[in-house]
Amino acid sequence: MPEDTTTTTTTQPMYYMDYEDRLIDEVETIARNYPIFADINSVNSSISVATLPASTTIRKYYDGIVDKEYVSELTVKAKASERELATKELAAIGAELAELSDIPSSNGSYDFGGITVTNELFFLEATTDGWIYFKLQIKSLLTVYKEQTNGEK
Repeated sequence: MPEDTTTTTTTQPMYYMDYEDRLIDEVETIARNYPIFADINSVNSSISVATLPASTTIRKYYDGIVDKEYVSELTVKAKASERELATKELAAIGAELAELSDIPSSNGSYDFGGITVTNELFFLEATTDGWIYFKLQIKSLLTVYKEQTNGEK
């Protein structure tokens, strides 16, 4: 019988920076009247949280650690009759996010440096079927750690 020359390779788990998930968790603790979704709104009244492509590197360190600014937007979708409730809810979320001292990573992939509201609540659109959309943009300062094989920073 021929000798088995195949080798078994183990793949490292893919590195995953969990900030957007933790941000959504924080928004869910603040929101009182609308369900929260990642990236897009639901078919009903809701708030979505999405990271935008405008994120920038502030500083790179020799060990691979990077200080970055991530830009995210929060969008509320509501019926026109809910306009006041929707705008108050989104404004309150923005104000509370700006006051947070920490949004801890669950996997050690980043350290939180704060949130700034970069665009206050603004009207985006109204649809012919009675939905209105308002947005709020935030900038998050994070120190992002490079992938480690032992799962530590």
